[in-house]
Amino acid sequence: MISSNIGEVASIFLTSALGIPEGLIPVQLLWVNLVTDGPPATALGFNPPDKDIMKKPPRRSDDSLITPWILFRYMVIGLYVGVATVGIFIIWYTHDSFMGIDLASDGHTLVSYSQLSNRDQCSSWEGFKVSPFTAGARTFSFDANPCDYFQGGKIKATTLSLSVLVAIEMFKFQIIKVHFLQSNNLQDHGLCKHYYMYPDQYE
Repeated sequence: MISSNIGEVASIFLTSALGIPEGLIPVQLLWVNLVTDGPPATALGFNPPDKDIMKKPPRRSDDSLITPWILFRYMVIGLYVGVATVGIFIIWYTHDSFMGIDLASDGHTLVSYSQLSNRDQCSSWEGFKVSPFTAGARTFSFDANPCDYFQGGKIKATTLSLSVLVAIEMFKFQIIKVHFLQSNNLQDHGLCKHYYMYPDQYE
């Protein structure tokens, strides 16, 4: 949770420092906080206590809650998440294709980074025209004011940026699940295997 919060702060700081549109709007940041903080904290509240918890020696009074190594991991993971979030946001705006995905055919208009950082002056850009695109049942057109592209048109880019934070949390869950399977008995392995082979029986 701390690393996710660091990633949010890093992404907002980077977009402000680079002078580009914010990658995540406040509502999206609130949603990320709810997803990354709420369910894990709720799950911890329902976890049964360890059977040998009273047999463990107490923590030393001078022990720190966060060791330098844990703090280093928080910072590295958080900065990685922040850089990846901003990177995805910039790539969507400044490239017409990425990893074999044709962005130009999906309502994307190629914008140079210098134009992206000076988005408030887009009305004076020579030949700047934005293609309309659809998001669900809505169609976004920017013929009246192309500058609106950096507000309504960034819906796709912010969605991609938001997916980075969600994907990181999903990856954490996979690591925890694998660790859980490695630390339990063969019966648990059999139950999980049966679930993946016959998921219809559990619906």
